[in-house]
Amino acid sequence: MKEEEFNIAIKEIFKIELVNTTKIYLEYSLNGNSFKLKKKRLREAITQLKSYKSDQEFELFDDKYFEVSVVQNSRMFFAGDDEINNKDLVNKLEYNLSNSSDAYLVQVIKQLQPISNTSNLNRPLFFHRLRNRRYNSEYEKADLFDSLKEIIPRFQTLKITAEINRTKQEFESLAYAFLFNLSYNTDLSYLPSSLIEDLTRSIRIGRIRRSKVEDVDCPKRKYENDLILFYQKGISSESVDLQYLSFYHILEHFFEKIYNDEMIKSIKMELTKPSFSYKRNKDVSELIKVVQDKLKYKNEEFQINEPEALRLVLDKFIPDFKEVKDEIFSYDQSLLDYYKSSEVSFSKGNKVNFSEERDKILKNLRERIYKTRNSIVHSKETDRERYLPFKHDRILQKEIILMRIIAEKIVIESSREL
Repeated sequence: MKEEEFNIAIKEIFKIELVNTTKIYLEYSLNGNSFKLKKKRLREAITQLKSYKSDQEFELFDDKYFEVSVVQNSRMFFAGDDEINNKDLVNKLEYNLSNSSDAYLVQVIKQLQPISNTSNLNRPLFFHRLRNRRYNSEYEKADLFDSLKEIIPRFQTLKITAEINRTKQEFESLAYAFLFNLSYNTDLSYLPSSLIEDLTRSIRIGRIRRSKVEDVDCPKRKYENDLILFYQKGISSESVDLQYLSFYHILEHFFEKIYNDEMIKSIKMELTKPSFSYKRNKDVSELIKVVQDKLKYKNEEFQINEPEALRLVLDKFIPDFKEVKDEIFSYDQSLLDYYKSSEVSFSKGNKVNFSEERDKILKNLRERIYKTRNSIVHSKETDRERYLPFKHDRILQKEIILMRIIAEKIVIESSREL
């Protein structure tokens, strides 16, 4: 990114416009607020960014430096003005949790620009924060970089500086260790997080739904209370695996009832066949076999066939997969091709082509959902197909929208008119 590209980006994203250039400063304006930015500071940030590598959206690193965006998800609030700075003199490391570096900010702006271009936004991102905040007095211009770090919500990064060369994997392990120490001793939860992915999902969902609070109507249907709680947890959780499991719980809520209904239906079918006779041992044995196929005895209790229960739930509450396909297309049409051509790499979840016949969609969708769920829940060290937090988050993010749309369909289909 060059200086001119930076100025174009902040105009498109925030509607902050360059109004004057001096020998030392760039001067900007927005809604009566004036900003300034030293040319040298911008040049240094751009130069520094070019020297870093980034194979994930939320990490910047080189041989002696690592920076990752961190979201705080705790009962207490960690103010952005606070700073945690620790030095490890033995291992010659320095940890800093605070507002992002200038280079990281430029990276975020670079990633936000295509989102603002494709979202048909009639307001800048973070409009209310921009509108409600007065940055400067009549005689003082606020620093642009510092102001942007304030208005982007929950924008903090963990920075690790090393005196000797470290690999990216070593830096990641150090980051996890530091955040664990912090959480263990303070009861504050910190998670590495993709700020861009969170913003992208929020913007795209807002685009296909009514995004203004004043546009929301009164409810016309009554929903299952438990499902609403799972749904709210799903959309509010900062952790993608908890999001996935929360939406999965909505499907799981109906497993036992629908599976039992199906089993009763199968038993009744056997009992009412004209060829069935309770006096013939063969017929009774066939009936027992039906029950045995439906129920497994394990750990001193009978257990249902969960994959089959999942298929039955999908079949019952999603009468038309075209609606699911259309919603995915409205959110991000590239996801349809992704589900069609790609397994879930860490779980080997099946490919799903929403243009195939219904039975194939049901089978493959069940396998994609269930295998991914198992890889999250049963993440043993010896498991080959297992989900690893942060490492697989970008992959799991692609499954969240699918699970959310399916969960929403089930919440609505299981409701009744008020």
